[in-house]
Order: sequence, then structure tokens, then C-alpha cells
Amino acid sequence: MIPRGALALSATLLLAGCNQSPPQKDTGLSGNNDPRLVVALVNLSPGGTPPVTESTAKGKEYEKDPQKIADGKQLFTQMNCSGCHSHGGGGMGPPLTKPQKEWIYGSSIENIVSTVREGRPKGMPSFRGKLPDDQIWEVAAYVHSLVNGAPEPAGE
Repeated sequence: MIPRGALALSATLLLAGCNQSPPQKDTGLSGNNDPRLVVALVNLSPGGTPPVTESTAKGKEYEKDPQKIADGKQLFTQMNCSGCHSHGGGGMGPPLTKPQKEWIYGSSIENIVSTVREGRPKGMPSFRGKLPDDQIWEVAAYVHSLVNGAPEPAGE
């Protein structure tokens, strides 16, 4: 014979489960309904194909401007990028001074902007909304200069 208490508990649990709402379908948007949000991704494919790079006039302007590179270096320090990248030599984050062909997400200034703005898996945070776009370009110009060298300032 089953004790009355066990029957009462079973009936209560059964009735409690009947009032649950059906599970909601995940739309994948995680509550973000902003149609303007665009995430830049690099096309990676098997076989060692290099990342897609796109040159822009803005990129050429920033990578050749010593003042923008100097401003980017200051932001690199202020935003504690050295905490992971150890002044470009690598630490928790990858080194930023290694040869360009080894950069997983591309070494063009445009690819660097995308990485800083959007972040990357396994630790690189997104700076979208934390830094204005022009400052992201300045940081990217500085990082780009670590491998490619910075241009000399214009004579005064």
C-alpha cells in the first residue's frame, strides 16, 4: 500500500507541471533586435587559405599618419591592451609583432579594426561601444605599425 502523503505529493507535482508554458523557440537574436548591428567576420577555410582582406582609403590614411599611430599607442596603453599582448610581444594574448602570414584573422589594418571592434573567440573582447570608431582605427594603426613599422613624422 502507498502512503497517503506520497500520493498527495505526486498529485501536487503532476498538477504543477500542467500549468507550464511551452518552451519558446530561440530566434538566435538573444534579445538584440537592432537591424544596424553588423558583425564583421573573416572567411576562414581549410587548407591554409589566407583571410580575406579589403583595402580602404580610410585604412591607407590611418596607417600612414604618424599622429594617428601615436594616438593609437596611447589608447593601447590606456585600454590595457598590454595586459594581454605585453606591449606587442604576446602574453595571454597572441604577439602582435610576429610575421603577418601567421595572423589568423588577417594583418591588414581593416582586419585589425574588425578584430578590435568585434572581438574574437577565446579571449579578445569587443571594443564596440567602448571606443569610438576613429579610436578603434587609431589602435589598429598602432598595432599595424608594430609589424610594418611606423612612418616618420612630417618635417617641421
